[in-house]
Amino acid sequence: MDIDSIPDRSLPSSNEGKESADSVSDEVDLWWGAYAGRTMLPSFILCFLLTTFIAADSWFMGIWQGFHPMRYIVQALVGILWLIQGARCVYRAVWTEYRLTTRRIYRSDGIFRRVSRAVDLASVSGVEVEGGPLERLVGVGRIQIFLPKSAQPSLNLEGVRNPEQIAEQIRKQLK
Repeated sequence: MDIDSIPDRSLPSSNEGKESADSVSDEVDLWWGAYAGRTMLPSFILCFLLTTFIAADSWFMGIWQGFHPMRYIVQALVGILWLIQGARCVYRAVWTEYRLTTRRIYRSDGIFRRVSRAVDLASVSGVEVEGGPLERLVGVGRIQIFLPKSAQPSLNLEGVRNPEQIAEQIRKQLK
């Protein structure tokens, strides 16, 4: 199989392992990246607009004047919304990593149960970059790695800063 599941912290590095001359020892890190938090700008804008709408609606309904228990419920719901949004951002930015070596592309996700996937560069048939207008504006995007006979991407690197440069670096390794 072309995609491997690798247990946490078992990713070979350029200075580990002496198994054979052509296995891990010639695998050199070319790029190491993570999910860029600015990728979540659209969802932060959506949260801001939703918060503004809820506050304006609550104001016009009159629950901000005097003592009104509904005011505290609305404030709690808005607080929970922002807590979830912040947790999503921190989770993605801290616990999602990408790594390109001379032989493979790795993606690792998770906190307690770390899941790592690797794709051999020798088996990659295509590399594409995607991103919406707002993502392009802040300089992030998605890199999709395709394997032969597969219409769906086999590995998706989301929230990559300067995705065109990284995709070009991957393409250079395919030659």
